[in-house]
Amino acid sequence: MHFTTASLVSFGLAAVHALPLTSTVSSGCRMDLAPTLTQPQNAASNILYHTLSKWASATDSSYASSNYLDTQNTVKAPYSVTFKADTIPDFQSTGSISAVLDTWIGTYLIGGNSSAKDDYAITGVTCF
Repeated sequence: MHFTTASLVSFGLAAVHALPLTSTVSSGCRMDLAPTLTQPQNAASNILYHTLSKWASATDSSYASSNYLDTQNTVKAPYSVTFKADTIPDFQSTGSISAVLDTWIGTYLIGGNSSAKDDYAITGVTCF
């Protein structure tokens, strides 16, 4: 998996200051998340890292970028991540993104089929 220094720095600054990373997305698929803890630790960084890891693994990709995501709803509840259409190589449409994300509903972001400590249940996917 590849993260650029600029993306990590911008993510870190946005997370520290609780600022949205990107503007509103006009087309994509939102993945809704429910934390397993009342007070999740480092939510924004954990959600970003594990979302990119899960995507790379599920799609057999050697590269995943934070540019694929709108992460403005990872700082506080209700948590969600939006996969932006027209940004992910080989997954340009909401239909192709949804085909991957729909298989994740009912699983956990970190633990997969069972919850890990400080995990997030994937409760739904909405494409627009």
